[in-house]
Amino acid sequence: ENGDYWRLLTPGTHIVIASAPGYSKVMKRVHLPAHMQKAGRVDFVLKKVPLEPEINELNILHLGSYERFDPYNLLAQYYTRETRQNVEEQQEKPWWWPYFTQL
Repeated sequence: ENGDYWRLLTPGTHIVIASAPGYSKVMKRVHLPAHMQKAGRVDFVLKKVPLEPEINELNILHLGSYERFDPYNLLAQYYTRETRQNVEEQQEKPWWWPYFTQL
């Protein structure tokens, strides 16, 4: 809940980002002059945000084809045979399906 972190930075301009799971991400631009005599301090206040549900195998089954796009087919290794059968049953037919079934 309360976190302390320190980092020594060289003179110049730096972008510092603070983040934690369940909290918002905060980004600050910090300028450190070349001849600083003592250490400076930058504080961040992260606001609590609801965690997004994790994407698991069951959630992936209900995603559209764009969201489900896996160019290296890495997710296939995680599907069991039973899950693959359920996916095939649950998938909607393409928009052009009725046309070809009437021929």
